[in-house]
Amino acid sequence: MGTLDDARHVVLVCDNRGYRRDFLAEALRGYGCSVTPLATAQEAKYYISRHGYPDLLLTDGTTASYCRNDGWRLAEELRAAGRAAIVMTKEPHIDFPEVAYIRSSGTAVEVATEALSVFEES
Repeated sequence: MGTLDDARHVVLVCDNRGYRRDFLAEALRGYGCSVTPLATAQEAKYYISRHGYPDLLLTDGTTASYCRNDGWRLAEELRAAGRAAIVMTKEPHIDFPEVAYIRSSGTAVEVATEALSVFEES
């Protein structure tokens, strides 16, 4: 796989489905990203409190947590901080119209490639 101009982007992959989280993490590492896979929005918030914001958050909209929309809320928080955040979902969420999303129906490499396009745009 290629690299992103030899940049080592820090990416959090937050998804309660272990198989998808692991596949995406591996695909992103193939592009030269430094990836931390996490299962819940709470884990992501803890990571952020210790290490700061990542370059990109790739999250499931309904990460396993106390609230169904924690993935969307976390993405909105990162977006407000000027960081890239993308939610993997089937449909956009009416309560979070400004949050970027991608359809989660592709392969891990397809989803990773689409997610990484945010770095090409900046």
